[in-house]
Amino acid sequence: MWYSVDVRNLRYAELWRIAPGAGFLVAAVLKTLRVPLKMDAGVTMVEALTRPDRVAVDGEILEALDREEASFHRAGFRRLFYYTVPLRGAGQRACAAALLSSDGLTLGQTLFAEKRTPQRTVRRVQSNCLSRMGDGGFLGVSSGRRRMDPPPEFHGENLPGRSPEALYARHRERLSAYDRARPVALRESEVERFIVEIENRVVRFHANRGVYVPQEDSTGTAITPS
Repeated sequence: MWYSVDVRNLRYAELWRIAPGAGFLVAAVLKTLRVPLKMDAGVTMVEALTRPDRVAVDGEILEALDREEASFHRAGFRRLFYYTVPLRGAGQRACAAALLSSDGLTLGQTLFAEKRTPQRTVRRVQSNCLSRMGDGGFLGVSSGRRRMDPPPEFHGENLPGRSPEALYARHRERLSAYDRARPVALRESEVERFIVEIENRVVRFHANRGVYVPQEDSTGTAITPS
């Protein structure tokens, strides 16, 4: 099933983080008046990652990912694979690299996303460090801006614009200060399922709170992945 965002069920703070300024005013009015906003972009639950070979990844995307990867490598990470997840919506493309720290305790991610419209092209490149904790929670640090609220078991910190090396240094500080549990090491063979689990937890959380709503075709039938 494909989902799109229903802005009416986002919190005002989320709307501001997603679209500060004039965009927030428009979205806040729609939310207050309970007016639906049609959005063509969609997300879905993930069964498995698509893992393209390096030669199959667009050179422009590789250039952006490689810049971030170089910093991860200096911090002791190694790339395991590139991957994509299903997207629905015109003018979109995305790809990511999955990396693992030398001790296996931290997943590194570098993500490229692009949205093209006739008016403009918006690109976003961000890196994340994420660890599974023994109490069932997840601890992470991201170079991206915080937008939508995460699931309650995700304990994140956003440091916009920071390099992967700086993120990892901060992540290790937070791991040391987390007194409820220790991080659980990941084997290379477990990384794909770990990423799938994270993706699906986020989709499920937003669907349960009514922010992600099923997309429907012209007959009112929910659209499912082909």
